[in-house]
Amino acid sequence: MRSWVRQGSERLLYQEAPVTELLPVADVLRAFGHATGQTTDDIVIFLGTVPLRTGRFVFSERYELELANLTTGQALRCSYQVSLSEDNANR
Repeated sequence: MRSWVRQGSERLLYQEAPVTELLPVADVLRAFGHATGQTTDDIVIFLGTVPLRTGRFVFSERYELELANLTTGQALRCSYQVSLSEDNANR
């Protein structure tokens, strides 16, 4: 897994790690249930990260992501653009 951020015209490697560094879903759900006392039925949890190559969070207007199979060379890629709405621009 890799991700990049854009800093001006520079593409900066932000994260890089094998998928084995992510916690298994069962472990995340078990930890949630233990911490909250709630069941995990009908729940959505959005989380997860691997160590940052930059050593700090980088807030960027553009993020690029890749999940690659190094054996076959196949990869899934995604990118997205972030923009502030007028409501949030002055906060």
